[in-house]
Amino acid sequence: MKILQNILKFLVCLILGVSLSFTQAPYHYWFLIFPVFSGFYYLFTTFENKRTVFLATFLFGIGYFVAGLNWIGNALLVEGNEFKWVWPLAVIALPIVLSLFTALFTTVAHIISDKKSVIGFLCFCALLSLSEFVRGNVFTGLPWNLYGYTWLGLMPIAQTTSLIGPYGLTLLTILWGSTFGFFYIQKQNGILLVAILTLTFLASFAYGQIRLGTAEVIYNENVQVKIIQPNIAQEFKWNPQELANNFEKLVKLSQNTGNKKTVIIWPE
Repeated sequence: MKILQNILKFLVCLILGVSLSFTQAPYHYWFLIFPVFSGFYYLFTTFENKRTVFLATFLFGIGYFVAGLNWIGNALLVEGNEFKWVWPLAVIALPIVLSLFTALFTTVAHIISDKKSVIGFLCFCALLSLSEFVRGNVFTGLPWNLYGYTWLGLMPIAQTTSLIGPYGLTLLTILWGSTFGFFYIQKQNGILLVAILTLTFLASFAYGQIRLGTAEVIYNENVQVKIIQPNIAQEFKWNPQELANNFEKLVKLSQNTGNKKTVIIWPE
């Protein structure tokens, strides 16, 4: 019976991870952080040993990163690309590596603290946030789909990055999202914490509104930006014999800029 319960919890963790991916572009369903992180924290507190915690949080990460980063593999599926065989590595292997950070740090939180206490809750949020910082910096780093990017869909909150940076906002995102899960577990002890986090959310929103409302937009009429995007067929894009022709197209499209100072942007 307990095994079946754990399997069900593992499946829910996977679904929660997939659901969290919809807080990122192009969806920006920022409100999902509250049920997702609260549900994830609650399930985190129900696991009794570090093995089940590691597996559950790993599956949460797999759901999040596979759903949120599967677009990376699209470039490998275009016609004429000889590296299609790399597609499984791009879609599966990378999320596996990134999910290990999530699983490792949340397992440490399980080991060093009482998960259902205020300290344990703060430890969970801090270490989950730290896992985002580490994966964004070690081995050259991959800071894609940080939890803090959620707020690009709610620009007043996104302004908080001007004060605490993307990793600071990631920590706040986890705290805000998980607080109702903690309140469900510790209703009496959680009231003060919920109140404090609610005030920080409202203060962040107010700060963002003021910052956006008072921002000065300065236009420079003497500078123009020219974005170059040649229409080159995929089969010619990587053909060495077409390299000179492709380059010539870029040069021709970059001409006739007029008398203004021009910033020319070529395609990646």
